[in-house]
Amino acid sequence: MVVPKKHYERLEEMPKTEVGKLFEAVRIVTEKVQKAMNTTASTIGINNGRLAGQVVPHLHVHIIPRYAGDGGGTIHSVVHSPSRRSLDEVREKIVKAF
Repeated sequence: MVVPKKHYERLEEMPKTEVGKLFEAVRIVTEKVQKAMNTTASTIGINNGRLAGQVVPHLHVHIIPRYAGDGGGTIHSVVHSPSRRSLDEVREKIVKAF
């Protein structure tokens, strides 16, 4: 997940000058997550507003590694099919990638 340090609840609240920086960070983190998790694909998403499923009222970008045979569904499909790896194992792999 990539989270801007400065508070914005929604993407359109972020100044244009900062949007590029956010997505450069998303690009870098996506590359590292995919390498750490041994995949070449990911689902990247933003729930922009409560009606879009945003639960935490702070802009954040989800990066979810994807694998052959996982169904390739939406972000919501991944939530209903969690990884078999422990969160500690995933965190450790991603930290090592940086």
